[in-house]
Amino acid sequence: MLDIVNSFFGEVKTMIRTFFISTFLFLFILFILFLMFAAGWIRIVVDAKKIRQDFHPVKLSSQLETSEIKYANSVLLERNEYQIIHHRVQEGDTVFSLAKQYNVPVERILIYNHLSSPADLYIGQILKIPAQIAAG
Repeated sequence: MLDIVNSFFGEVKTMIRTFFISTFLFLFILFILFLMFAAGWIRIVVDAKKIRQDFHPVKLSSQLETSEIKYANSVLLERNEYQIIHHRVQEGDTVFSLAKQYNVPVERILIYNHLSSPADLYIGQILKIPAQIAAG
């Protein structure tokens, strides 16, 4: 009878040990998967920040000296080297596309319209485009 009881408790010990080992392995694998998932999200966030920084390489108006801007603009206006064109922003317009369309530096559009970022455009907004007058 004692052998049967010892055998039974031996089996129970083995089952408990197996349960704890398999539970530990399951939790360890789950933890590794969580770390891999978290690392993927961290990489995505870092890449998104990098893309955003690369997308806005222009020197913004807040970084420029206001007096220098006003002086340069007044000199150019006095010389009649460029004129102000009013452009209503339409779907698909970006500061970059408008700069290319009117042959104007992106910085000048940002400065004239007091925009801190090229992403500040909205449909229907009226922009002042300081376009050069064609020599002729």
